[in-house]
Amino acid sequence: MSEHFFGLGSGRVPDHVAVAVDAVAKRHDAHLVRYQDPASGPRYWFACPNRGAPFDGATAAAVLTDLESAGLWDGERLIVDVDSDELREVLDRAQAAIDVAREALA
Repeated sequence: MSEHFFGLGSGRVPDHVAVAVDAVAKRHDAHLVRYQDPASGPRYWFACPNRGAPFDGATAAAVLTDLESAGLWDGERLIVDVDSDELREVLDRAQAAIDVAREALA
């Protein structure tokens, strides 16, 4: 099965931020990919199983919305200057956003 890619960006994602971002993405069956391109430097994106429309778009929207709610996505790129001590609060905000969305869907 192929993968659906979304949220492409460039720049280094520190390990402590990558762990938090990946935890949010995994809640939606997606994951963060970090790649060191020899020509253009560090890049990142998210990937999830390619299930076609409307599922791919819904997964991308859910991941990016949760990251934005958690303060890790600014609408265009990852926010990577988060202190590791702040990540517990960030993940708690992301979980709260997911809980609200699940209640709305129930």
